[in-house]
Amino acid sequence: MLSSVTSLPIVILYSKLVDSVPERRYVLYAVFGVFSVAFFVLAGVLAHPALGIANEVASPDRYTGWVAFLVIETFGSIAYSAFWSFVADSMTPDLAKKGFAFITTAGQVGSVVGPLVAGGIVRALPLPVGVPLMFG
Repeated sequence: MLSSVTSLPIVILYSKLVDSVPERRYVLYAVFGVFSVAFFVLAGVLAHPALGIANEVASPDRYTGWVAFLVIETFGSIAYSAFWSFVADSMTPDLAKKGFAFITTAGQVGSVVGPLVAGGIVRALPLPVGVPLMFG
């Protein structure tokens, strides 16, 4: 429920942005730029000893996990739309027939290999170094 409440205004803002910007690549740059900053800030907060993962004291005032969930959930809703909008605008129909299957396959392979690589980085490096690398 919380995810829907927070995602709805962001999706509306994204829709307004898409309608007002004539070239979709700028929308793609903006979306990924904003989320890159959000993930780097989130990584810094997660690495913080009092606010992040290292703090194991239970408290109802610890919102880092909720914020992380909402940022990741919103990214999943917006990033795919921005990417496919950009791809659809930048390809001809013939090129799309050839390229969409490859793009989709590469994305599926990346969704399997990416977490394995991120998990290996986090296990190999100490926590304050591994977490920002995983989210970066």
